[in-house]
Amino acid sequence: AVRDERSRAIVDDLRHYLDARLRQVSAKSKLAEAIRYALSRWDGLSRFIDDGRIDLDSNTVERSIRVSGVFRARRSMA
Repeated sequence: AVRDERSRAIVDDLRHYLDARLRQVSAKSKLAEAIRYALSRWDGLSRFIDDGRIDLDSNTVERSIRVSGVFRARRSMA
């Protein structure tokens, strides 16, 4: 309920902003490419609003990747 109250308006505003910017920039620009990339994954981005099990950040995943990278680097130095 809290996510829906606070986040839905922000996410909806972001969607409208990206749609408007996409119409303003050159279709061949890197910015347009980045906006199309974000919009093509919009369902996944906004899914956290309706599903409280989804974390808002990826810190857990990033920490697990960082740890395995450190071990790999240490093995290669040995």
